[in-house]
Amino acid sequence: GAGAAARAEIFRSVLHEVRDETGVPLSALSRPRLIGAMVDAYGKPDLLFHTRTSFTAVQVGAARAGASEAWESNAVAAVSGTPCEVERAAPGGQGR
Repeated sequence: GAGAAARAEIFRSVLHEVRDETGVPLSALSRPRLIGAMVDAYGKPDLLFHTRTSFTAVQVGAARAGASEAWESNAVAAVSGTPCEVERAAPGGQGR
């Protein structure tokens, strides 16, 4: 139904945004996983997603040089490890 179509579009849009901002092709990205929601500094709601890539950090850096919307982000952080380690490394993470 309409709900399933809307959900599919959200996840598809996330992948396209990652591709556009990093240059990493869709084929090298995992399915996004919704991990949270927040309100940004301007009061706008944001959904937070986690995705993985088969690219190395060096390959992501090289791909980002040609990304069509690389200007939308000022940094890319490469994180390797368990989901708990990823959470701690994320901005605002607990850093345990």
